[in-house]
Amino acid sequence: MPFRPGKGALARIESYYYPVRIIKRNKKHGETNQTWTVVVWRGCKLVEEAGKQISVAEENLVDELWDNQTRRRQIRLGQWIHAYEVPNEEDILLDNRHYPYTPR
Repeated sequence: MPFRPGKGALARIESYYYPVRIIKRNKKHGETNQTWTVVVWRGCKLVEEAGKQISVAEENLVDELWDNQTRRRQIRLGQWIHAYEVPNEEDILLDNRHYPYTPR
C-alpha cells in the first residue's frame, strides 16, 4: 500500500472503518507487522480516540478508494456526528441549561 504521512486513509477500528489522516510510520520499512500513527477525524461516534493520535496496524489501513467504487461500497463505515449537529458558540450561549438561575 502506498501510505505516507499526510495522506488520508480508512482505518478499521473494531469492526468499522473510520476516516483518518496518516501521521508517521512506527516501524522501519521492510519489517513485519508495521504500524502507523494516525489521527481519527473529529466527530466520529463510537470511537473514544476521535481527534487523538492512535497506532493502527498496516493490515487495518485502506487508502481512500476514490477511484474504486466497487471496493468502496464493501467498506462498512462507522458513525459520526454530522456538521449540523455540532453546537457552535451561539447555540451554547442561547441554551439556558448552561446558565443555572439562582433561587433568589
